[in-house]
Amino acid sequence: MTLFCLDTLDDVKRDFAKWRASRDNKKGKIPDRLWDKVFSMLAEYPAGEVIKELGLSGSQVSAKRKQRNAQEAISKSLETSDFVELNLSSSMPNNTPTPNTYSRIEIRRPDGSVLTIGHLPEQTMMQVLNQFTQAVN
Repeated sequence: MTLFCLDTLDDVKRDFAKWRASRDNKKGKIPDRLWDKVFSMLAEYPAGEVIKELGLSGSQVSAKRKQRNAQEAISKSLETSDFVELNLSSSMPNNTPTPNTYSRIEIRRPDGSVLTIGHLPEQTMMQVLNQFTQAVN
């Protein structure tokens, strides 16, 4: 994520002071618009100075940086992932499932997310797998 900010550290310090004075809950989360400014300042000023001037802790900044990096990685992987379209309706000669022959597909991502598609007729499962593997070749 490229951040561009015309604010100075004093401007951002004022923004934090306004936010702290106007928030209802003293334990409220820092808004994303302020975090954007924090990371812009970190690109321009030493980290210790930014943290001290804005009244933040190093662990807050580190945690938010990790969160943003993870979100950015997920966004990039979604943008670059290959989508395989399956056309099942035209290739299905018989749309009646055989009784009691249902299958399930489970896909796991490296981040731990799991997609499970269950209760598929065996014939549909075979068509999904055949088309998916043919698309890779």
